[in-house]
Amino acid sequence: MTNPLDSWNWLTGEQFLSYCVMFVKSRPVDDVFRSYGVPLDRVHPLSLISAMQSEPKREGEYAHIPRGGEIADWSFCFELQSDRGAQRETLVRASRETEAILLSYAEGLHVLRFYRQSTLVEAFETTNEVRGAGPYQFSPVVRSYDTVHTAKAASCAVSDYMGAQLTESQILGVLPTVFLFKEEFQAAQRGEEEEEGNEEVVGTRPQSPRAFEKCRGGRFRLLRTGCDGLLAPVGGGPGCRTGMAAGDHVGVESI
Repeated sequence: MTNPLDSWNWLTGEQFLSYCVMFVKSRPVDDVFRSYGVPLDRVHPLSLISAMQSEPKREGEYAHIPRGGEIADWSFCFELQSDRGAQRETLVRASRETEAILLSYAEGLHVLRFYRQSTLVEAFETTNEVRGAGPYQFSPVVRSYDTVHTAKAASCAVSDYMGAQLTESQILGVLPTVFLFKEEFQAAQRGEEEEEGNEEVVGTRPQSPRAFEKCRGGRFRLLRTGCDGLLAPVGGGPGCRTGMAAGDHVGVESI
C-alpha cells in the first residue's frame, strides 16, 4: 500500500529546502496576488526554470518570486525565496470572507497557519503547541500520522481538507509569476483598518543568506553561508557547484 506521506516527497525533500505556499478558498489568483500587494500589471506566465533564469539581481537583496495557480476550488501562491505569505497582514487580507491556509518550511522548521474570516483559527510548528481560536482542523490529523515528518503530515492534512493536492508538475510548469523587491510590493489596502484577528504566536525562523542554483535533472538546491563564510549547497549532492563567495547571488546556471 502506498504511504500518503510519500506523495509529498517532491516538496519536502532536497528540491525545495525552503518554501512558503498559501491556499485560498473560492478566490481567483488575481485576488490572492492583491492580498500580497502584487501589482497585477507585473505578472507574466513563466515556468519555474524560466523564472529562475530571468530573476533580476540586486546587490545584497533577493527578489521575491510569487507564483500563483489554481487547484479545484482553491487558488495558491507559492514562494521560494520569500515568506510574504506568512505575514499576518497578508493572511488577514487573503482570508476575508473566506479561508486561507499557509504552509511554510525553512531550516527544519515547519509552520502551518489557518485563517478564517481574517481570524487565526489554528497555528502550530509542532502539534504539541497549537494556538488559535479553534476548532482545530489540522493538528489532530497530523498527530494521527504518528510520524516525525511533520511537514509531510501537515501537507497531507491540508490536501485532504481541500480535496485536492498540489503537484510537482504544477509548480515546475508555467504559472503567473512576478519579480518584486521588497519596496515594490504595493501597500495593499494601506490606510484601511485591518480587521482584528488573533495575535500570531508562531513565526518562521530567519533564513540564512541564500541563493538558488540549477542542478542536474532541472532541480534547484538551496545554498547558504557556512561557518567558513562560503556559500555551499545544503546537504550537498552531485551536480551542484560550491565555493562561491559569501553574499554572491547565484541564479540558474546550466552545468
